[in-house]
Amino acid sequence: MAALKWFCLCFALGNLCIAIFFLFQADHRLAHVEATEAKVLPTEVNKPFIVEREGDRVLWRLQAKHAQQQLTKMYLIEPKLELFDQSSVNIPIQGREAWFEPLSQHVSFRGDVVVTYQGWILSCEQLEYDVSKGEMFIPHAFDLVQEGSRVRGEQLRIYIFEDRLQMNKVWMEDETMMESSI
Repeated sequence: MAALKWFCLCFALGNLCIAIFFLFQADHRLAHVEATEAKVLPTEVNKPFIVEREGDRVLWRLQAKHAQQQLTKMYLIEPKLELFDQSSVNIPIQGREAWFEPLSQHVSFRGDVVVTYQGWILSCEQLEYDVSKGEMFIPHAFDLVQEGSRVRGEQLRIYIFEDRLQMNKVWMEDETMMESSI
């Protein structure tokens, strides 16, 4: 009878150890599931259209062919940003792709970027635009063309609201000046 009592006690302790082992394993699996669920998958958006207004006046419009909304920013495919200066003149910016950060109102364009303004066409591969400051920055090579004139360089900064720009490493060609001096 004593042997049966010791056998039942050992059997119960063994079951208790197994139950504790599985209990800790379940907590670990639950923590892993919660950590996996915390990763937010991007939301697909077809033809997004974002507008900022001040009263009746449109300040800017951002649209794209397709987008992925991520946690803090939106990835845009074939984006087009339309800025409107103080006189409501449209300044379109287009590129192959862009990232828009709504909280900081910052747009980063990449690939075949083109800006058109008052007969000038600006081409580059990368453009950063801070909507709140009205500041455009091209960190690498750019090409700025208007009929008869061409400006090439690097590190172009344009202040939209001030009608002012800064350029580094600039090369300029002006056919109209060359024709008038002959």
